[in-house]
Amino acid sequence: MMRSKLTVMTAASVAVLALLAGCGGGSGFDDSAKSDGLTSDSSKGLTVLIGSSGDTETEAVKKAVAAWSKKSGTKATVQVANDMAQQLSQGFAGGDPADVFYLAPEQLAGYASNGSLLAYGDELKNKSDFYDNLLQTFTYDGKLYAAPKDVSTLQLVINTDMWSAAGLTDADIPTTWDQLADVAKKLTTADHVGLAFNGEYARVGVFLRQAGGGLVSDDGAKAIASSDASVKGLEEVKTLLDSDTVKYASDLGTGWGGEAFGSKKAAMTIEGNWITGGLSADYPDVKYKVVELPEGPAGKGTVSVQ
Repeated sequence: MMRSKLTVMTAASVAVLALLAGCGGGSGFDDSAKSDGLTSDSSKGLTVLIGSSGDTETEAVKKAVAAWSKKSGTKATVQVANDMAQQLSQGFAGGDPADVFYLAPEQLAGYASNGSLLAYGDELKNKSDFYDNLLQTFTYDGKLYAAPKDVSTLQLVINTDMWSAAGLTDADIPTTWDQLADVAKKLTTADHVGLAFNGEYARVGVFLRQAGGGLVSDDGAKAIASSDASVKGLEEVKTLLDSDTVKYASDLGTGWGGEAFGSKKAAMTIEGNWITGGLSADYPDVKYKVVELPEGPAGKGTVSVQ
């Protein structure tokens, strides 16, 4: 049975909205099934569901969508999710999901396998511009389902004013899990915790990697989420959270680690390079430095986040 809307998945907004705007003389969407790009009934308009890192990202997405709407003649509305995964699943369960939306790489297989997504990736004229490993991340059953928006490895971001106030120096930058726990304790005050990050695999996963685990093996052939190494990584996260010097960003009333850090509710966070733009736009007075994540029992480790 054909749906009245063709649902499109993307890792995040920037690449997709550039395509929607028809930059560079055309887009994968313009070339695909419907003349209006995404929906069989343009009078209904489109909904674009995003998980925003802050006002800067939200306004950029809205501006890009508005430009595309003006050019295409198709109405489009941007919705900012409080809980992206939950609201997305609720939309599908209710039979009215967003037309274009962010989707974490680990969620791809579930939605692609039941036919919920439009595999538009192979229609992209700039497909060759993306790294092969990123394309593989969004490929399922031989079909490329989405264009990645961005990618970054994760680092430890430190508020330098709070660091100095706690009497810490460069010699105290943590290089091990024990040292990370120690400086988080020293940085914690009545006003802020020592460390905050998102409670999702894209952040928690660094501890699994540093313990020698992860979700799947490096060749992608075997699930290792329940391996001893992965469990050890999760146990370290639990130990940190139980100390009350480390919190998930949501437990601080913030949407992500960058907001918890920028609003000075946390002295450190674990984030990618996108935090630079968010801090400069929304929290320009926050002084910080970025350092390598401490190593775990299996050595150094980080994850690439799309």
